Amino acid sequence: MATTATVITVVRTAAGFVLRIAGRGTMKESRAVLAFAERALAGGGTLALDLSACDHLDSTFLGTLVSLQQRFGGKEQPPRFALAAPAAGARKAMGATRLDAFFTIVDDVPASDGSAAVPLVVPEKDENPAATARHIMEAHRRLAELGGPNQAVFQAIADRCAKELGDQE
Repeated sequence: MATTATVITVVRTAAGFVLRIAGRGTMKESRAVLAFAERALAGGGTLALDLSACDHLDSTFLGTLVSLQQRFGGKEQPPRFALAAPAAGARKAMGATRLDAFFTIVDDVPASDGSAAVPLVVPEKDENPAATARHIMEAHRRLAELGGPNQAVFQAIADRCAKELGDQE
């Protein structure tokens, strides 16, 4: 099976940004997405994650999205943080973990303000493995806290990361 490279682009909208994930949303991209989202949403604007071309979300990426939903999601219209137009693979990942009802999901991707999309830089090499382990731990803690069919698995991953981090310090 051929693996499609993940491409993440950012485009401005009238109210904020759209972050488009094409390919797979994985642990590798999740820290860069989180950092961008936190900066974008700190200013009070909106952020939609366009998942229309996303065919897979791993648990670390899902946990990152849970964290963003908890911090910036809400019922206001338009929502400050939303997942837009998830493709079948993304919906399947959310459905398997029963997260599809947790997220704010919109059918339409917000329109660009006319500016060109620019790539989000995702480092090729992990320069800080301890920070990555902490990120993985936190993502899986968020998933475990929500319960669901994989709660024990997510908690075990978070506990394993915590132990490894403790052993390193």
